Amino acid sequence: MLPDALPSRWYPIFSSAQLRRAPTVVERLGERLVLWRDAAGRAHAALDRCPHRGVSFKTATVNQAGELVCPYHGFTFSPKGPCAHAPVLGRDAKPPAMSLDIRNVTEAHGLIWAFTGAVEADTPPPPWFEGLGDDLRRCADIAEEWPVHHVQLTQSMLDIYHVGVLHRRTAPGSGQVITDFTMTTTEDEVHTEGRLGHEGAKGMPFVARLRLPGLVHLDVGFGLHVLVGVTPIDAKRSWVWARYEARLTPLPQLDGVIAWLGAKYDFTVLQHMEDLPLLKSIEPAVPEPGVDRLIAPDAGAAAYLRLYRRALSGRMEVAQ
Repeated sequence: MLPDALPSRWYPIFSSAQLRRAPTVVERLGERLVLWRDAAGRAHAALDRCPHRGVSFKTATVNQAGELVCPYHGFTFSPKGPCAHAPVLGRDAKPPAMSLDIRNVTEAHGLIWAFTGAVEADTPPPPWFEGLGDDLRRCADIAEEWPVHHVQLTQSMLDIYHVGVLHRRTAPGSGQVITDFTMTTTEDEVHTEGRLGHEGAKGMPFVARLRLPGLVHLDVGFGLHVLVGVTPIDAKRSWVWARYEARLTPLPQLDGVIAWLGAKYDFTVLQHMEDLPLLKSIEPAVPEPGVDRLIAPDAGAAAYLRLYRRALSGRMEVAQ
């Protein structure tokens, strides 16, 4: 697992709707993983390496029993990991003693989540914001890989006041001054809210909340909510998932179209053309304590960094 991923946390790694029965290979959390569904439709994940000769499962198949079949020699592996059959040994032969390197995954809220630890009976469910993003008729999802470190990317989600500067042409009228700002924190959450507007004006209200390890809720007004999940791929890349939810009309399908248009505009114009080039330019690329000089409106980002580093230091202490 990636050294700077938080321990014993659920990270979103893929869209449920995009995972079929056929295997899919992704890079997440410093590993290359193979995902597939068994005969009952349950999602499974393992390190993308056949334990026999080390080949990838990218062109593997899944048989009627839901077992993963290696494309090289036809060895089959049960969803729990052990080898179930090696064709070369014959139909009735005892399977060889080898097993997939299984990863713990679950499905919730239209996403597949991986757990960075051992799942126990009291392991909490994946982080979420109750009442948001579950009516998929009103939502639109986008997921991409970005060449930005996951901590840099996550803390940028709590930076609201850059909108009035960087996006002054593409999202005009937002202003640059934050007023009525408040922040509360718990062991796992940062909650900020306030108003963003012009000097002397009341400004538009906003809410930005974060739950570790990297789930963010942005209430930007106008009945539009954005949920963002950030999962590290490796030390330089992140998987970014965003769900846009519109609550503007009594018609869920119409709201879904509005959410889709908002998502396309945000990612195509605001994110790709304006945010991403600057995020890629950040130095150092991997955050270092004490390098940035944060100010009062950065309180949410600073609080996230404190929570993240505290959680990561706990993992390092255990490793030592």
